Amino acid sequence: MSQPPITLTLDPSQNAQNQQRQSFVLHIRDKYHQLDVNLIISHAFLKEQKTATDANPLNEEFSLQEDRLLMFVEASAKLAEDENGEEKKASGRDFVKSYAARARNKKAGTATFNKTNYTGAQFKERLASVRSQGGLRYAILQNSVSAEVEALRQQQSPDQNQLVMEDDVLEPKHSNIPNTKKQSVIMGNSISEKINTADRNRRHNVASGGKPFAHGHSVTSDSNQTIVEIVLSVRNQEDTIICAHENKLAHSSPYLKRLLESTAPQMSEILKEPVKQISFSEYDKQYRDYEMYGCFDPNNFNRLVMFVESPEIQDRYKDLQLKYQALLEQNQKDIDTVVNELIKKREEHLSTYNTKIEKQKNDMLRVLTKCREFDVERINTLYDVHIQNETEKLQSNQDSKQTEIEEYYDREIKDAQILFRDQQAQKLSLVQNEIDEARNNIEMTLPRNDPSIISLLILCDIVKAEELRSCCINILTQDSEVFEKLFAARESLSCSFLRGDTLKIIMSHLTTSTLLNLSNRYDYHFDRTFVLRELEYRKSIQAEEYKEVKIENLIDMQESGEILFPEILDFEILRRRNKKPFVHLSSQLMSPFLSLNDDQLTVSLKGLNRYSSLSATHNRVHSGWGKWYYEVVIVSFPASELGASISIGWDTFCGNSPVNYDGHIPGLTAGERNQYGYSWQSDGMFHYEGRGEFCESSFSQGDVVGCALNQDKKHIMFYKNGEKIVLIKREMKGLQNKKQIQNIHSVQITDKNYKLYPSACLYSPKKNLDCTIKFNFSGPFVYPAPPLYEAYGDERKIMRQQLEIKQKLGEQNNFVD
Repeated sequence: MSQPPITLTLDPSQNAQNQQRQSFVLHIRDKYHQLDVNLIISHAFLKEQKTATDANPLNEEFSLQEDRLLMFVEASAKLAEDENGEEKKASGRDFVKSYAARARNKKAGTATFNKTNYTGAQFKERLASVRSQGGLRYAILQNSVSAEVEALRQQQSPDQNQLVMEDDVLEPKHSNIPNTKKQSVIMGNSISEKINTADRNRRHNVASGGKPFAHGHSVTSDSNQTIVEIVLSVRNQEDTIICAHENKLAHSSPYLKRLLESTAPQMSEILKEPVKQISFSEYDKQYRDYEMYGCFDPNNFNRLVMFVESPEIQDRYKDLQLKYQALLEQNQKDIDTVVNELIKKREEHLSTYNTKIEKQKNDMLRVLTKCREFDVERINTLYDVHIQNETEKLQSNQDSKQTEIEEYYDREIKDAQILFRDQQAQKLSLVQNEIDEARNNIEMTLPRNDPSIISLLILCDIVKAEELRSCCINILTQDSEVFEKLFAARESLSCSFLRGDTLKIIMSHLTTSTLLNLSNRYDYHFDRTFVLRELEYRKSIQAEEYKEVKIENLIDMQESGEILFPEILDFEILRRRNKKPFVHLSSQLMSPFLSLNDDQLTVSLKGLNRYSSLSATHNRVHSGWGKWYYEVVIVSFPASELGASISIGWDTFCGNSPVNYDGHIPGLTAGERNQYGYSWQSDGMFHYEGRGEFCESSFSQGDVVGCALNQDKKHIMFYKNGEKIVLIKREMKGLQNKKQIQNIHSVQITDKNYKLYPSACLYSPKKNLDCTIKFNFSGPFVYPAPPLYEAYGDERKIMRQQLEIKQKLGEQNNFVD
């Protein structure tokens, strides 16, 4: 059924009839039905929701600009008071008028200046509230308003700031000599008349043939301080006078102090008071023959005088910089405070408004959901009535037709039975006679309870009558009671002409309970191995089936006790419950051409022409102690295959990537820090320190290789089936210089910072060669461990030693610190 078209429209006729409601009409039309639903939502309800959501939470909030406007109106009224000389304050009308004017000029959509309905009293109340709250916000507004009012005051008052005293302006006199600069130091107010006098004296000296004499800015005389005139003479320039105070020059330089003490004061024509005069000239005898590089240049000497007059200028500059930085930080702190307050208020407003809106949403949703549930309930009732009515009509028609059909086929079945019964009776009689005859023949040929059936079975094996043999086997094994009766002739089952495969087939046809009964008996003469092999085969099949069963079902089967092989079931449950051993083989520290079993201890080679190595998860380091031992069982290994080999022992760390263990041979290939491990190979080679030596001891399939690590004496040993092997043979000179062979059973670890892992390496020259080994780190071991040696995977002892090593290293680090 396709989705019917749906139309939702606003019904204008309903709205015209009732202005207090809003109507929506739902029209549905399809080939199955039509539906008209008129939904009217109360206008009063919608208006209530709209009023609640349209309320602006900022209507009662004054912005900075609004508060500033109120404070400015009040301050400007005081300005008018100063102008008119009357005591006047801002009236409520002034506040309303100024606020309305500003509101008309505000930007559209902003939430400020929206309080046009406020009265003057309300504005005054707000201004008093701002003043009483004080704080940084009020201080910022007060400073801004004060600056603006002061600017307005200056615009309204007479301009008195343009008057400049004549003595405050200093216009230096320049020489008529081109390319000449006159430098001066200004200390105090200048006197223009004295400068003019110095200028006339300079022109008089030039006219009389004397040295050029340029004036400098004169300084204000001080009765407590003597003025010093410094005359500077530089080649290709006219002389320049620079004035300074005697005490400051003497304080700045011992040389100038001695020079000034030896100079008597003279009456200055410019200052009309005694001054001391000193000179520096490039024409002096002591400087005449040297390049002075502008040392006495007025600009250069003026820098010296400026520093002498104001030696604290650098400290003042640094103080001003610090003051400026502190002012910046304080301003930023104040701004952050104001901004944080505004952000806090913003969050409060948003939280209040959102809470209010969410409440309105929930109210509206609750009301309309209740209405919808009520409406849907009524519509469902309407549909139920229609469905019941139409269903009853269809059911009545169905019942009548069904009765008619059943009566018709009942008559047909009865007629068919009568018609075929007579025809089949004769055929059934003939077939039954044939069955009886065949049964008699079978009983004569293959008697069920006659022990001679076994003799017939032997005859079938002699003449190789396979089909008759199968029939004999079926008769012999199809019933356990028949088998027990015929088993009285069990001596015939030991006949030499009875083929082995016949006995296998007989065993395969017997029930498991019968086989278990036979396995516990010894009173028959055929080979008991056939019974045991069949039982082992069925055990393997049962073990595979248990692997597919959930652990919960296995436990239920175990509790029921109705199982034939309880030991297989117990082993499977134990296998699943056993957790991964604490020390096991690591898939990260293993060549990708090796296959790791689920027990994390058995590994097989699946590659070709590759040396594939692996390592365990835990290592032993040079700072450890104790004696450790683990075993490796050679599960399968084609020792007769030329080139195949297995190496077992200890190896260094080669990295966390499986690729690093492809082509790596412990003892021959270097690992971390270019160090080597130790391994014993199946062909009798012992690998260590990058070389190999023949130790004459080899191992193969079924052997157990033991690996021992003595961390107290720092040496390793290897065992084969519980016996310590000779690793290295050395020739030594004995008595009377006779050569003797020394057998070395242990090898010293030469690396003082060793980190050794249990490891192995497998190699096969051909494909599909079964090469599998199984590690045992935690015991019990096939052969007893050497005396005082602990299982390598003993979790409790490993954890305790690691903790002690960490504590020892921590004490050493504290001592170093």
